[in-house]
Amino acid sequence: MKDLTHASAGALVGAAVCLAAGCPVVGAVVGGIAAMIPDLDMPTSGIGRRFPYLSSLIHGAFGHRKHFHTVYACAAISLLLSMIVVGLCFIFFNSSVVVFYALLACTLVSMLLGHLGLDMATRSGLQPLHPYGPHFKWFFSDEHRHWESIMTVGFIALTIIVCIVHL
Repeated sequence: MKDLTHASAGALVGAAVCLAAGCPVVGAVVGGIAAMIPDLDMPTSGIGRRFPYLSSLIHGAFGHRKHFHTVYACAAISLLLSMIVVGLCFIFFNSSVVVFYALLACTLVSMLLGHLGLDMATRSGLQPLHPYGPHFKWFFSDEHRHWESIMTVGFIALTIIVCIVHL
């Protein structure tokens, strides 16, 4: 799956989740970035090129779409991010800030898992419980690559609509 597809899906989910706190644009940015985090295990990905040493280290230790593309990794990253959110809530304790950070945490967790779902829609698929459990592949194959472009455009259009509706 292309970086733009992950980022646009993350932006849409982030904008929709953070609409409740009145900050869909912030949610779109956070969701777009969070959706690309699992691809840190691939040095040629967009996020891998921005963090080349970390990406090479992860790729060398785990490979691509192995341990870093599992529900275990999503749980570990979510736990780490939740601890950061709780710490920020203690520092800036007021109800609107708590709601805002909770919505950002929901965006991060949903897009970490959403990334896995999108990668299951590729020809190579994904094993979300690696090294155990089944290997999932959905309907995309090489002759259906145009669907990824259609989804990307749709995600971007819906994100814009969600952000504009808020204004």
